[in-house]
Parts: sequence; structure tokens; C-alpha cells
Amino acid sequence: MLLNLLIHVVLLLGALLWLVPRVTDGGVAVRQGSAFRGILALIAIALVNHIGWHLLALAGIATVVPTGTMLVAGLVAWLVQGVAFAIVGKILPGVIYVRSFGTALGAALTMTAASWLVMLLV
Repeated sequence: MLLNLLIHVVLLLGALLWLVPRVTDGGVAVRQGSAFRGILALIAIALVNHIGWHLLALAGIATVVPTGTMLVAGLVAWLVQGVAFAIVGKILPGVIYVRSFGTALGAALTMTAASWLVMLLV
């Protein structure tokens, strides 16, 4: 169990350090490409993402969206993670660079696909 978590984090760190800058053409990148800053960015993005979902639940957005509408839920998840990237880029500019909200959305889509692939393989 712990080994799976470690493998998952290492692969997501690789995606954040290597894949995201290439997909976003440098629009989202960990500063100096260091593993420590990458882990810090992953933790911060996960926390902001988690808080964002709780805020949406408190606002009652979850009750507005019908439970059968997976497309809407997926778009909301993509936007929440994009906002998380943008916020972390503003809060921790020395850790992660985010050029614009559009590149944050590209990074969110890339990390979502990478996470899905990692979960499939691990």
C-alpha cells in the first residue's frame, strides 16, 4: 500500500516536472525543476483542490448538478483543478510558474490524464 503511494507520487512528480512544461510550452513549470519544489507544488495543488471541492459543496453546487451528468462533473473537476494550479502559481511563485489561466487548465488536463494513467498501471 505504501509502496503504491510512493510509486504514484514519483510518477506524478515526473509528470509535473517533465510532461506539464512540454504540453503547456513552458506555461506551467516547477521553478528550477527540483524534486523538492515539485513535491511542494503537488501538495499545495492537492490542498487547494480539496478546499475548492469543499467550498463547492458548501455553496450547494453539488446539489444543482444532477448526479447522472458525468460530463458536467468532469468539466467542473477540470475547472477546479485549473483554478488550483492558478492559485498555487500566485501563492507560491518561487515554487511553480503559471503563465495564465489557460495554461493552468492545460496543466490540469495533463495531470488528470497522467494520474488516470498511473492509477491504471499501479
